[in-house]
Amino acid sequence: MAFNEKSRQVDELTTSLAKRDQVHAAELAANAKAECEAAWSSELEQLEELEANCNDMRSQRSAAEKQLGEVEADLLEVKERNRHLTDQTNDALTEKIFTIMLHFDNYLSLQ
Repeated sequence: MAFNEKSRQVDELTTSLAKRDQVHAAELAANAKAECEAAWSSELEQLEELEANCNDMRSQRSAAEKQLGEVEADLLEVKERNRHLTDQTNDALTEKIFTIMLHFDNYLSLQ
């Protein structure tokens, strides 16, 4: 009888250990799943943040390109005005020098 009793106790302990192993494995699986879901959620949040940052940078780039175009147009306008003013100044100086030389020539011929 002692053998049968010991055998039954071994069977009970084996069954008990198997149940505990099963419960422990289920807990480990649930914990791993929860950690995986948390990591996935965190990665999705980071991805959304990166996409938002990327969209902001695209908008900033677009605005900068527009501003650059406006500045380049203004620069061309200023260069054209400068060229026009330079031409006017050169023409005026040439005319003054011509007038001075004419007066000087007249002065010399009167002498």
